[in-house]
Amino acid sequence: MCFDLIELNFWKTGKDKHGFWDVMVEMKNEKFFLDYLQLNDISHMKTIEDVERLITKHENNQTLSKLFPRLWDDSSSAHYDFHTYGSYQRMTDWMKQLVQKYPKMVQYISIGKTTEGRNIDGVEIGGDSRTKKIFWIDGGIHAREWAAPHTALFFIHQLTSRANEPGIKKLLEEITFVVVPCLNPDGYEFTRSSTNPHVRLWRKNRSKMQCRKDIWGRNRCCRGVDLNRNFDFHFRESGTSDDPCSEIYQGPAPFSEPEAKAVRDALLSQRYRGRTDAYITLHTYSQIWIHPYGHKKDAYPGDIKDLYEVGKKAAQALKRVYGTKYVVGSGADTLYPASGGSEDWAKHEAKVKFVYLLELRPDEKNWDGFILDEKELIPTARETWEGVRVVAEAVLDRILAGRASTPRGGHPQREEEKGEKKRSLGVLTTLWSIFFCIRVCVCSSLVSDYCCTKMRYLLFLVLIFCDETVYGIHNTDENSAFHNFKLIRINPETEGSVRYLRSLYEDPSPYELDFWQPPTHIGAIVDLTVAPSDAPRFVKDLESKNINYIVAVNDLSKAIENERGSDAFYNPVAGFAYDKYNSLDEIHSEMKRLKKEYPTMITLIDIGQSHENRTLLVMKITGKRNPLGSKISMWIDGGIHAREWISPATAMYIAHELILGYENDATVAKLMDHIDFYILPVMNPDGYEYSREKNRMWRKNRSPAKCHRQTFSTVCCSGVDLNRNFDWFWASTGSSSDPCHDTYHGSSAFSEPESQAVRDFLEQNTPEAFISLHSYSQMWLIPYGHRKQSYPQDYHTGLRPLALRATKALYELYGTKYQVGTGADLMYEASGGSHDWAKGQLKVPYAYLIELRPKNTMMGHGFLLPEREIVPTGLETSESIKVVADELVAQFVEPVIRAKMSTTSRPSIPPYRRGYSIIDTTTTEPEDTVTEKRTTVVPSTVSTTTTVAPTTTTTVATTTTTEEPTTTTPTTTTTTTEAPTTTTETTTVPPTTTTTVTESTTTTTVSQETTTTISPEDATATVVLPTETYPPGTEEVSTIRPDEETEEIRVIEETSAPVKCLDYGDYCRLWGVLQLCYRDQVSKLCPKTCDSRCAFVN
Repeated sequence: MCFDLIELNFWKTGKDKHGFWDVMVEMKNEKFFLDYLQLNDISHMKTIEDVERLITKHENNQTLSKLFPRLWDDSSSAHYDFHTYGSYQRMTDWMKQLVQKYPKMVQYISIGKTTEGRNIDGVEIGGDSRTKKIFWIDGGIHAREWAAPHTALFFIHQLTSRANEPGIKKLLEEITFVVVPCLNPDGYEFTRSSTNPHVRLWRKNRSKMQCRKDIWGRNRCCRGVDLNRNFDFHFRESGTSDDPCSEIYQGPAPFSEPEAKAVRDALLSQRYRGRTDAYITLHTYSQIWIHPYGHKKDAYPGDIKDLYEVGKKAAQALKRVYGTKYVVGSGADTLYPASGGSEDWAKHEAKVKFVYLLELRPDEKNWDGFILDEKELIPTARETWEGVRVVAEAVLDRILAGRASTPRGGHPQREEEKGEKKRSLGVLTTLWSIFFCIRVCVCSSLVSDYCCTKMRYLLFLVLIFCDETVYGIHNTDENSAFHNFKLIRINPETEGSVRYLRSLYEDPSPYELDFWQPPTHIGAIVDLTVAPSDAPRFVKDLESKNINYIVAVNDLSKAIENERGSDAFYNPVAGFAYDKYNSLDEIHSEMKRLKKEYPTMITLIDIGQSHENRTLLVMKITGKRNPLGSKISMWIDGGIHAREWISPATAMYIAHELILGYENDATVAKLMDHIDFYILPVMNPDGYEYSREKNRMWRKNRSPAKCHRQTFSTVCCSGVDLNRNFDWFWASTGSSSDPCHDTYHGSSAFSEPESQAVRDFLEQNTPEAFISLHSYSQMWLIPYGHRKQSYPQDYHTGLRPLALRATKALYELYGTKYQVGTGADLMYEASGGSHDWAKGQLKVPYAYLIELRPKNTMMGHGFLLPEREIVPTGLETSESIKVVADELVAQFVEPVIRAKMSTTSRPSIPPYRRGYSIIDTTTTEPEDTVTEKRTTVVPSTVSTTTTVAPTTTTTVATTTTTEEPTTTTPTTTTTTTEAPTTTTETTTVPPTTTTTVTESTTTTTVSQETTTTISPEDATATVVLPTETYPPGTEEVSTIRPDEETEEIRVIEETSAPVKCLDYGDYCRLWGVLQLCYRDQVSKLCPKTCDSRCAFVN
């Protein structure tokens, strides 16, 4: 059997008999191909049902396309949308903008033209010096590998925006980076022209048509040459083809293609020849760091040891970012032999030292392959950059080593003496700074802000702290304030261990400790930091008591540096950015900028002042439309604890997605048309700024110091824990009356201006949902937290079910797992919390506290979550917020709208909350006079029961149990019953799984409070609302409308009731796969089915 009869597209070929082969085949040939595989006993599985649909889903996502319109708040700067796949024109336009912005650093280059006459453009970064070494980077040699050009562009951004950082600056002083993002612009633009899989997955360039006869005597004419088989290294040997229609057609001769010629001519030009020390070409997919040679197995250059060692270090650096694993080796050893590759030619002919081909995300077992989801773009580029930096540093080391071996003028002894003098001066300077610090700063810089009030103890303090640890304490303006502090993780396994740790936490301790996670019970992890002077004694004490521990971080100051270290994706002088930790001024400036840009959508509200007179600024975000006056509200706050920096960053990101998603995401638009979102990014502005400027681990606000007497002195400490200051079982559990304790609850409930401001505002503007963002632990906490096993009445019926759905949506984005429960049950008892007060006193229906990433100190260093985690945290948390908001609309808004629109008898509806009187101290929000009718897409969390047979009543159930295996899904259930038989078919969405229960099967349904009756006169469901109000969390019953993007489609084979066909086309089952009838080839192959049957979407 010959496959010249059908067209196959090989995405990946297996390297041996155990390897995977990924093959795409047209639907019309699917049965033929699968039958052939089965006939020849070839193991296989279908991984993608509809490639075109996957392309549309992952690469034409209109929601994600507006997430980052710019990288920072700098209207004069060149910017690029790194989270989307851009056109070649957009790439070149951005590079030209960079030349204008950085004329001394960036130079625009064009290395040649393509077959269709496009320029192959790039940039030189590092200045026009003919003595510096060259580091070459290219991407996009294969048209369908879209992530490659994107990653190359990201490298340009890193080099230009961070040019003043010491590490990058040093590289640019010695190396000129030449980056050509897209070597195959003709092919790239062709793949962008259609979502048709044959177009989107085009690999070659667009060279002129070439013809040849096949074995059947047909004249086959095809375009394009595989540019990575067209270089003159073992040309036309392994892994290539002479067939112009093959994807690996090497061309008629080496360098027959203008794109390959352009690379050759550039590297061998007078400008670059002999200066190029590194060559990196970017491809996808498989996650492999490939070194030469690839034309055959076990073939390596003479310096293979250097290549392998640097490649291994690069792969390790890449892995440290997100845990992505790369294999290191030659292409022939790791994939398959392939001759004529650009990397092999660069190594052998151009004599480049460090040469690598990088196969980027995803790994070879991933089914999506070349169709990398846009949400993976920035993580892919970030981690790859860290690997490329390792190669650049290897080039730098090589440069410096060569320079050191070159004789220089001057007197060597004199240089050495100069160094000795410099070192001596450094010692003297360090000693003086320690002494100076003790004398001047001791009263304000000791840990916990203690202040000595009696001068007769000053000498005693100097004697205690005058050693190497003083430098770690005195300078609280820099991260070195925690030099050599240890972060220790303890697992108490006995009650005695818990009591001992609790005594250290609650009572005055002989050690300088800061509990990040306090002791609660056996098996509950305890995270704490210890000062370097106390660490040896404290560890010895733990060992003597047989308490298990590990040192999670050996030097806390380095972890703090890494939090905003070299992998930060921003320009430090550019202002606000959504993927960095911004100052309070930057946050407020961004809020004002958004207000100016979206005046009808955003209102800024000054709800009060902090102790140090900083503004508590709330951003109200609302839709422009207000259908039938059905507005409710949601409150979100962050930054109540100063050191939890991810909290304000996530709050700002949620606001960002709501604003930019309004015009591009139907779900967001629906939510904002019905909900006013009130977002307070920084509830503790004084503490937040103090943690940025003085003490990174500060938790409380900055209330004036309160003093208490100790054995030898009076100590005074500032600050109150705002999340112990609310009036819900205030000062009872999990808080302290010691002003120097991190959980000091204050002198009375609402003693602090920050908590007062939130209370006063929310009492006047009570929301339907209250969410407070914290870190860390990855927990979704439900009231109440003051005592174990203490729950609101709607805990099991409303609060917990909604929390589970929200965390499920969060998990589906990146796989981040959250625990759901009360803080007392999952962590420790703590009274006076804001979310407990919101639920218990304010009677907010849905109140939650979310402990964000990381899960523990081993995953992100606790509070010191690296900036690279901000965007993923913001994205996944936003998804969970949408679920909560959707429930609010379903429960509090839609019944009101239906009641107002109904022309028949009106059912009882849930009580509608009062209107809100909001004072905007910044601007006056204009009244909305435009009412626009919007099509509402009912979310998947709504349960629907439909009965086609007359007079049949079905009870909505969240779980269906049968004696035979079935599918259970707590979200969406649709049941259809046919009158003539007792057969029931149950379909759940998602996932797309169908289970049929036979006559003999017994079905048991767990009933809830909502019932729907289906009218026999109408094919669609008529909703009858219950007479009682919906309890929080109960799933609403409504009609689910058809949607082209819905995953599950069910064909009705036989039915006694009429079924209305969808406007956009019918379906038939062909080769076991649902096909759209409007497609010509489908209607021709199954006209009877397409003419006589219709389908609808669940």
